[in-house]
Amino acid sequence: MIVTNRRQMARLFHDRMNGNYRDDPNERQPGRRPEVVKSYLVDAYGTWSPGEADESPFVSRLAEIVDGSGLGSRFTCEVHPAETGDLATICARMGDRTSTYLHVDAEDPRFWIVHATATGQAADRIVALLVEGSTRINRVLIPVQLLDRVRMLGTCVGLGLDFDRRLFSTHADGNDGSRMGSLKMQQWGHEAGRLLEYMRHEPSFADRTTLSRLQIRCQPDGGDGTAFSVEEIRIDGKLTAKGTWFEGHANMVRTLKGAFSGVVGQLESNHAIQVGSTGDVVTGKALAIDTGRRIEDLDAFTRKVFSGARPFQLWGVPRGGDGLVRVRATDLGLGGRLDFEITPAFIRIYLPSTTSGSTVLRFYANLQRHHDACVRLVNEEEMDVLES
Repeated sequence: MIVTNRRQMARLFHDRMNGNYRDDPNERQPGRRPEVVKSYLVDAYGTWSPGEADESPFVSRLAEIVDGSGLGSRFTCEVHPAETGDLATICARMGDRTSTYLHVDAEDPRFWIVHATATGQAADRIVALLVEGSTRINRVLIPVQLLDRVRMLGTCVGLGLDFDRRLFSTHADGNDGSRMGSLKMQQWGHEAGRLLEYMRHEPSFADRTTLSRLQIRCQPDGGDGTAFSVEEIRIDGKLTAKGTWFEGHANMVRTLKGAFSGVVGQLESNHAIQVGSTGDVVTGKALAIDTGRRIEDLDAFTRKVFSGARPFQLWGVPRGGDGLVRVRATDLGLGGRLDFEITPAFIRIYLPSTTSGSTVLRFYANLQRHHDACVRLVNEEEMDVLES
């Protein structure tokens, strides 16, 4: 269904969660069940010009991205603007199948939210095609510390752990020869949060306890339980909600976006490097990552990270050796560049003012998933950036 304003969009999602299809005659079917609402957090850095006049309307930029992506080869797509200039609906149809509607909310011009109620994997496929066909927008990757922040907004009723060190293994079996190479687990129930804290403080599991998804039950303060939402929040910035209370989902999306954009803003304000005409650094400070577990094979590590492949999406040519490798890397997700100095014990990152801070967070979150869950992102005073 095409929406014309945010109030109508909120009512649509509330109705869908409650199995009410009164506003759309095409959707009225006997026995139609309530639907889940899906929301995706997207960094629109390539469409964003802070402090400059916005020459092209949001809808025009979105239409350009849709036209330039892989969507056109698989779907017939139309972009419908809302009454406000920062909201639009993408209507995508494959052949004679039912249309899928994605509602793109750019109230924050830097971080867009894509909402959908599509069943199955249709919305996931469309969002993937949309971002993979453009370096102007990209999905985000959420560090574990930010997932922990939203965990406190309700009752944790489930979680997933996903750690896989085999990405960097040089052993034929994918293991590192001495310790567990991967740890994947799902736990449902009200004791899930306690189990997570136990594993984080247990030395034999701490460096592999990487949170990848949460399930949180939320309800209004003082509510009787009839209004509620059960949120699934994933490390890739996808949030899925079922229940009866859409406002609970909207609040969860706002909180996660605010936490993520706040850290990105901090990185870009305090650490982005600006170089003067003489080549001297004018402003900005390097970031560092304490790798926790030492990087045993710098050559294998850097070849994997800077190959251009997922999950890092970084391409560059490693140079050096003898315990120090330097790389000038290109972010294939959002198109920016940044410099790395990599040693077995720490990684120094130089973030230019023309590159998104979410590139740093994606690199860091992937280290949490594939190298050591206890890696630390620190500033020049060795203070944790994500804890401040």
